[in-house]
Amino acid sequence: AGINAEVSTSDLLKLIGFNYNYDKNDQEQESQAEQFYFPTAYFDSQIAERSNNNQQNKNMHKFGLAGKYVKKSVFSLTGSYSGDVGNASSQSQVASNLIKDGEQLSFLQQIRECNGRNDKHSMMVDMTKSLKELGSIQLNLSGNMDQKSEEGVRVDTSYSEGLAEKQIFNTFKKLTTFFY
Repeated sequence: AGINAEVSTSDLLKLIGFNYNYDKNDQEQESQAEQFYFPTAYFDSQIAERSNNNQQNKNMHKFGLAGKYVKKSVFSLTGSYSGDVGNASSQSQVASNLIKDGEQLSFLQQIRECNGRNDKHSMMVDMTKSLKELGSIQLNLSGNMDQKSEEGVRVDTSYSEGLAEKQIFNTFKKLTTFFY
């Protein structure tokens, strides 16, 4: 969606515009695999089972504002701003199971939940002043900021023959900011 307005004469131009866009993306991916190994002298049968489930939800707000004021014989002033603000959440689960001769040898399960945010902001201002016969002088300012944050939890549960079951619980948080 957007709104633009313009007023102009031979020596004057006024323009202002605004736009907005919303994007939503939901995605799920699931896979499962089994591998059967032929019997050998060491074991009668072996099965490796793997399953994977990923879910991801994203929504993004994009918006912009632009303006222009031009009086051709005196000066021109233009400016714009654009921003993207988005949130993403994802959940994934991976499991691996190894069975030999009907007995479970190992099991590994990883569960991860993550929430992230991505903000991008850009701005620009340009001014040109007419100096009549001498020409003109121009001043331009611009800047960008990109900030990403992510936080989540990951739980690893594993079992191996001869070892007790163990569980590892991790939390993570990350923030990255760029100015340029």
